[in-house]
Amino acid sequence: MSPQHQTIFAELQSKGYLFHGSTDAHDTLKPRQAYSTVSGVRVPDDKPGVHTTPDYRIAIFMAIFNDRYIKGVHCGFSVTTAGVDLHASRDSFEQARGSKGFVHVMKPDGFIERNSSEYISYSAVGVAMVIEVDFTDLVDVRIV
Repeated sequence: MSPQHQTIFAELQSKGYLFHGSTDAHDTLKPRQAYSTVSGVRVPDDKPGVHTTPDYRIAIFMAIFNDRYIKGVHCGFSVTTAGVDLHASRDSFEQARGSKGFVHVMKPDGFIERNSSEYISYSAVGVAMVIEVDFTDLVDVRIV
């Protein structure tokens, strides 16, 4: 990660902002259906919402590992007491080398905490700032 991005993201995170990673830049984020994989089956995750995280590393990860640049995306993240585990298959990691995306920065007003790494709003949310990111901004991705 560039020193400039490191400084910006660390400052925003310390001020309590929330982050959302996406392939495109938006002024407003609208609720969308998120999905999880349970026992190999893709199922809706809650009702449609704007999903954010207080950890900018997760938002960068979500912006970079997307199906626009990567065919057959095999990646994910989990949060445990040990911290955040960002992981990707070697093939997905190699394909991501040319990826770029956008991290949307939002104030936490109107968001509901789902867990320590995820907040949700069921209404459209205005974006305070958009930061373009690329593969070099990824931090701590484990190859699986």
